[in-house]
Amino acid sequence: MTVRRAINELVQEGVIYARQGQGIYVADSKQEAERGPLFSFTEDMALRGMRASSRVLEKRIVNASTMLASTLQVVVGQPLVCLRRLRLADNEPMAIQTAYVPSRLCPGLIDLELEGASLYELLQSHYGLRIDDSQSAAGAAMTAEEEADLLGVAHPAALLVTEQITFLDTGVPIEFVRSLYRGDR
Repeated sequence: MTVRRAINELVQEGVIYARQGQGIYVADSKQEAERGPLFSFTEDMALRGMRASSRVLEKRIVNASTMLASTLQVVVGQPLVCLRRLRLADNEPMAIQTAYVPSRLCPGLIDLELEGASLYELLQSHYGLRIDDSQSAAGAAMTAEEEADLLGVAHPAALLVTEQITFLDTGVPIEFVRSLYRGDR
């Protein structure tokens, strides 16, 4: 049971992937990116001349896995808000984002209206948290069937996978987000 749970955590975190009837494989390595200017998805799309929006696919409280606890500098098992959204640009699917935020830093976040909202704007305006910096990594993957359906692409299709840790102005990590971008957009 413990091994099964550990494998499921590693799959969710993108470290490994499973193919039905074939086995479990280590995911491709990621290319680390330098710290640089921080842009939200909403700001990034605006810079490209597109209107950003989102559809909430899932929001729930999860317990921090070992990897998420280390990344977000929290205790293993601490409650995190898990927000999974389909990100749209000019009403066309662009990415699937799964964000994890320590719930102690933003109590009640899960109860707020998140449909179409910018998470960064909400963290700043509602909680007074000042987002300052981020660190990212990028890699590539192929879509699973559900991902292909959500993104409106044929299966299998290439994805750009990014992982980002977002920091407050105090240096405390506020968010870990894994984004699966359509390779053709």
